[in-house]
Amino acid sequence: RLKLNTEQRRQLAKKTDDESLQQRLLADQDPLVSRALAANKALCKVVQQQIAKDAIVTVRCHLIYNENLHPEVQEQLAHDPSYELRESLARRDELSEAVQLVLARDEDQDVLEALASRTGAAALPVPVQLELVKSNPDVRKALAHNDNLGAPAQLLLARDSNMEVRRILAAHPNLISAALQFLAMDVIEVQTSLAGNRHLGSALLQMGLSQHKSECVRSALAGNSALNFEVQAHLLKDKNPKVREALSGNCNLADNILETLSSDEHYDVRANLVRRRDSVSPSVQRHLAKDPDIDIRKCLARAADLLDGVQQQLAGDLPE
Repeated sequence: RLKLNTEQRRQLAKKTDDESLQQRLLADQDPLVSRALAANKALCKVVQQQIAKDAIVTVRCHLIYNENLHPEVQEQLAHDPSYELRESLARRDELSEAVQLVLARDEDQDVLEALASRTGAAALPVPVQLELVKSNPDVRKALAHNDNLGAPAQLLLARDSNMEVRRILAAHPNLISAALQFLAMDVIEVQTSLAGNRHLGSALLQMGLSQHKSECVRSALAGNSALNFEVQAHLLKDKNPKVREALSGNCNLADNILETLSSDEHYDVRANLVRRRDSVSPSVQRHLAKDPDIDIRKCLARAADLLDGVQQQLAGDLPE
């Protein structure tokens, strides 16, 4: 019988698909070999179940990274005494709905928040989302951040007792219309978050928010890059310079809106047309090159892609 060193046994444990050899390697006392065996994609269910009972938590944790982890073993690990292991399990891409439901009733905060944050290929099934909605506010906040949040959970969170949960939800990229209706009628903090949501495509809702009594709501809307043209024109006439200042910082404004803002009576509105842009439109360049405030002309001089005529005009400006 050949005598194998630790590295040779580790490589064997990592790759073998022979069940009897897997059983023999299971008795190996070296944690390096045990961890390699746990990650073996060809590991049979029986050996997975035995490793899930290993006394060393790092060995059990390596099972989580096994691409072919059996659903029954997943459920076994969902009851593991180590909260760190359960948290890692909650982040695993391939995880059965039954196991997710077990974890949704976990008592550990980190496990619940890790589960609530599952996205992409690891998206939460609707029953799991609805179970997490019953959890504490911090878990519901994590759930509200989840881009794959379904309609039933959205409706519940849109009426959540915690304002911060609703405020986070208002920034969600895929809000259903029913949730939008609740959030649009909410308190100012929630409406402000909704107004700044760059996925807010409803021109009717935008127009309603543009007439809100709160400067915060209108300013958040004015800075929204998804702002409808008619709403841009409406906010252009806003009496509050802070709102127009927010509008002038918007990177997706129509040329005629930009041109009007470049003649605004308030310095900060005009200055924002230069401060927050990589490039300045030709019409705005021409206006600001003649601006009465030298600081704005200085800002303009530092902008990229200036027109030749504007460069010449600024070069012949005051020494400053």
